[in-house]
Amino acid sequence: IEDVFELCKNEEEIFIFGGEQIYNLFFPYVEKMYITKIHHEFEGDTFFPEVNYEEWNEVFAQKGIKNDKNPYNYYFHVYERKNLLS
Repeated sequence: IEDVFELCKNEEEIFIFGGEQIYNLFFPYVEKMYITKIHHEFEGDTFFPEVNYEEWNEVFAQKGIKNDKNPYNYYFHVYERKNLLS
């Protein structure tokens, strides 16, 4: 983790794309989440870590456009972690 932060030390934002192990490794350091919630049940065996949304402020939400390319209802959300100084 330290090597990644050193490589990115001059970046304003760092985006983390998982797998499950990558998400779990970096999640304690996350200050902002960009989440797309798709309102559909999918089969799978790997999931995003459980989030306690009491620890986050939703700062943006937008309904996605359902169409031929996007057949499911979805929303795009941005959350910022509360108590960053704690």
